This record gives sequence, structure tokens and C-alpha cells, in this order.
Amino acid sequence: MAMKSMRLLAAATAASLLPSLATAAATTGGATGAAGAAGGVGQQAAAAAASSATDLQAGVEGALLLSAMLPQHGPGPSGEAEAKMEKAGSLLYRAYSLMETASHTVEEAQEQVRTHTRAGTAAANLASGEALVKRGHEAFAQGDRLRQEAEAALQAAADPLGPPPEAPKAWANVDGMAQRAGSRERAVRGAIAELRHDAKRAGVSLVAMASSTALAPAAAVAAEEEDPVEKQQD
Repeated sequence: MAMKSMRLLAAATAASLLPSLATAAATTGGATGAAGAAGGVGQQAAAAAASSATDLQAGVEGALLLSAMLPQHGPGPSGEAEAKMEKAGSLLYRAYSLMETASHTVEEAQEQVRTHTRAGTAAANLASGEALVKRGHEAFAQGDRLRQEAEAALQAAADPLGPPPEAPKAWANVDGMAQRAGSRERAVRGAIAELRHDAKRAGVSLVAMASSTALAPAAAVAAEEEDPVEKQQD
């Protein structure tokens, strides 16, 4: 808003100086004619008028230059686009939280397999971690889709001949959360693959044990939580 006011002020200043510039130019012409009749006095008047016209022209050029240098602010998102981005942020944060929980669960299972302790619990932790990754991926996919739709709507509403659209600063936080959630998912999936490899090398059948072992307490608590993806679909 402040930048827009400054641009308007610069344009108004330039416009206000234009009549004075025209008057000064006319005065210069009149003073030049009078100089031929009045001698030295007319020459001094003509010189003064010419100097005034030069100053006014410099003022107009300066005001126009200032207006051109000020940044041009583009349009912001619509209410619908903002609502989509807000929902996307909630889903992506939820996805990241689920991936974090899955990561801790898988890490615990890795430690149990490597130390050959509580192999049955390790199998349950693996199953719980995979379930959490699945739920986190669903939340991530829906949130990232909404994020991209909101950004596309912002770009589509922009004037091709005007300044580029401007996204709210909060949108950058949503983009960052999407990157962190995606990175965390890849890391957890890699840890699950490593866990299965370690279990196979240690001769531990995680599949068989998981089918006959109850969920680990932490995973059971997470499984009872309301799924954000299902809530959004309702």
C-alpha cells in the first residue's frame, strides 16, 4: 500500500509540474522577443525564464523516473485459492507428523533386530511403521494436490500485461512443509527396506511374526487417532 501511494504521488507531482513547464517555456519565448527590444534587461529576464524552465523539466523527469523505479505489486490469490492452500498446509503438516512417528517406530524395530532382542515386537513395529507411512502418504498426496491447485489458480488470475501475481508469505511455509514431508517419507521408506534386509540377513521372519503379534503400544495409539484424510473426504 505504501509503494502504491508513492507511485501515485510521483505521478501527481509530474502532472502538476507540466503546466508550470509549459508556462515557463512560453515565458522564455516572450522574454526572448522582449530581449531584442529592451536590450540588457530583456536578456536577463530571458536567462532567468530559461533557467526556471530547465529546473521544472528536471523535476518532471525526476518524478517520472521515481515512479518507474518503484516496485510494481501484482494481484494476490482469491479466497478460494487461500482456502485450498490453508487446507493443504494442515494435510502436509499431518503427513510430516505421521512420517516422523513412523520413523521412530522403524528405528526401534531396527535396533531390536540388530541386537536380536524382542523380534516379535520388531515385527509389530515394522507393520505399524508401514501403516503409518501409508496414511502419511495419503495425507501428503491430497495436501500437495491442493497446494498445486492453489498456486495454479493464482497464476491463472494474473494479468499477462501487468505485474506478476504475489503469493502470501505463508505460502512459502506450506511449500517448505511439502518438501520436508516428501523427504521424510523417502527416508522412512529407505529405513524400512534396510530393516527388511537386516532381518533377512539375521534369519528373522518379520512377516510371520507380524501376523501373530499385536501392535506395539505407540503404534496402537497412533492407529486409534482419526485419519485426517478420511476427515477431509467427509
